[in-house]
Amino acid sequence: MLDYFLLGHEQWVIKKNILARLFYFLFGHINTAIRMDHSHMIRAIKALHPHDGSKILDAGCGFGGCSLYLARTFRSCRIVGIDINHSDIDNCQFIANKYSMRNVSFFLQDLNTFESPPEYDIIYNSSVLEHIRDDADLLGRFFRALRPGGHLVVSVPHKEFRSILRRHTDVPEYVWELATPHVRDGYSEAELMKKMTNAGFTDTNLRYAQGTLGILSHELTLLFWKNRILNSLTTMLTFPVSLLFGYLDTVVHYRSGNFILLTARKPLNS
Repeated sequence: MLDYFLLGHEQWVIKKNILARLFYFLFGHINTAIRMDHSHMIRAIKALHPHDGSKILDAGCGFGGCSLYLARTFRSCRIVGIDINHSDIDNCQFIANKYSMRNVSFFLQDLNTFESPPEYDIIYNSSVLEHIRDDADLLGRFFRALRPGGHLVVSVPHKEFRSILRRHTDVPEYVWELATPHVRDGYSEAELMKKMTNAGFTDTNLRYAQGTLGILSHELTLLFWKNRILNSLTTMLTFPVSLLFGYLDTVVHYRSGNFILLTARKPLNS
């Protein structure tokens, strides 16, 4: 429980504003959507029980919330984070050095050209596939980069994306449109499972994230997204409620949700 409430805590070291530094130091990441996403992903990886010496790839690490957490938690594992954003990679490595994390490293890498020999035990990526035009090709390259018996964990938007507050506020119809443009709106369960099977993966396990409580948590931070000052103010005022709703979302099992979290395995004989 405490891990959820402190996710993103280490980001305080790269914040320039003194109030932002204090907030992140005390409470962790202000963006509860990212916090929920990382919490779901971390739980899925923990369920795989990484062994001593496991090599784990964060494919599209962003600001490194998952990578840095895993490096602290699994000190006998080797964590590698890759991303196309140069400043994110620099910030991640700076934080890792600041906290003397010797088991994690970050590299600039475009997933459209990612290639690796079969050296990873776990590969995970969150909100990445919807940005990749040839996602089937990327899944095949992930498959080849895993050791036999290794696992891939992905989190993607559900095609049946639902909004709650948009009907009464200025929340955009598709709340992730504020981020890097998508090449597809999301995935259905059948579509994602088929792509995994075609790539060679077996033993798939699917669950949902960001149900009703998670949607409310996220949309409370976007009530006035067109007005930066007003949105920042309302985000701060609603943060306690948004934080609590986000935590509850990570412990409730939904029959559907705005995100699909899927774990798959590379067969031992591959």
